[in-house]
Amino acid sequence: MPRPSKLRRLAAGAVVAASCGLAACGDRGPDPLTRAAADVRPATPVPYTVTVEGVADTELASFLRSVSATAAAADEPAPSRLALQRRTLDDEKRLERALGGEGYYEARVDGTVADAEKGAAAVTFAVILGPRYRLAAVDIRVLGEAPGYEPPAADELGLRLGEPAVAQRILDAESVLRARARRAGRAYAELGERRAIIDRDAKTLQATLAIRPGPVVDLGEVAYTGVDGIDDPFLRSRLPFEPGTRYDPELIRETRRELVATGLFRAVQVELPDAPPPDGVAPVTIATEQRLHRTVSGGVRFETDGGPGFNAGWEHRNIFGGAERFQVALDADLLEQSLGADLRTPDFFGRSRSLLVRGRLLRQTTDAFDSLVVEAGAGVEQRFSDELTGTLGLGLELS
Repeated sequence: MPRPSKLRRLAAGAVVAASCGLAACGDRGPDPLTRAAADVRPATPVPYTVTVEGVADTELASFLRSVSATAAAADEPAPSRLALQRRTLDDEKRLERALGGEGYYEARVDGTVADAEKGAAAVTFAVILGPRYRLAAVDIRVLGEAPGYEPPAADELGLRLGEPAVAQRILDAESVLRARARRAGRAYAELGERRAIIDRDAKTLQATLAIRPGPVVDLGEVAYTGVDGIDDPFLRSRLPFEPGTRYDPELIRETRRELVATGLFRAVQVELPDAPPPDGVAPVTIATEQRLHRTVSGGVRFETDGGPGFNAGWEHRNIFGGAERFQVALDADLLEQSLGADLRTPDFFGRSRSLLVRGRLLRQTTDAFDSLVVEAGAGVEQRFSDELTGTLGLGLELS
């Protein structure tokens, strides 16, 4: 059995150990509770400014600021200092990629976050541009069989040798390459794999564009879906081509515009088969979604002179199957009642001409007199352009 003095020493050691555990013996940093409290303490938002250094070209500097996520969010404080540092670090690679797209393939960007006044931060992107690479050669590869196809020269695509090797110009040239092939009747022309070879010693780039032109295609017969209640002759009159016409993407776009302009359709899609037809004639499918052709409206009112009143209207935008618009309107109160009807018929001896017919019956009742008026009229509306329209007509009034 331990002696009392030994027991006292053991107890004193336990007290010292417990004290060291709670206070971390005074030289081991904050205890776990203090550290946990620090971890959950809300971060302090950090307002900041962004500066781009090393770029004399103001347009290029403005471009880099537009690419920078740090600059884009500078109007609001960063959630914390750490978040701002991470944002700046991510921007370094983002800006280097953007500079590569402008022909600076050796550019380096170093972002730093420094203290500024009143708890703010100053973000600086130090840019070393390096040499700007130039376009040394442009090669256009033709894939697959394409009898009669001659690829355009580089300058016809907007690429000139010796100019800066800007990535967007090369992408734009690809779009032009495909568009030219399709305007030449090759409806199924598609781009192939693009390649770029960089010569670090010569500071140049060689671009290779590829296109699969496919065959020349003529437009064939047209089939419609979703056109119930609309006359076929009216639909055919909206086509800017006849079967056998050489394919042109502008004809497809114009077809859609013409059908949408009738006001009968909510959506129009003009499609060709997924694959080139063996005989070179592509049938055209026009899929439509019609708008509601009928509209009913109405309202009530109260006026001090006319008393209670109401109005009602009904409209049909395709009453005879050719986009004819027929409207009926009724308006009445204690003093005046009217009933009117209007008919508008398109394609009246010409695509740009419409026939207008209207009639109106008006009755007025006052303390001084009662009257009944009958009005009728007809006219022709001529569309000269999208901005200019003229109308000539005659009217008759009986009372």
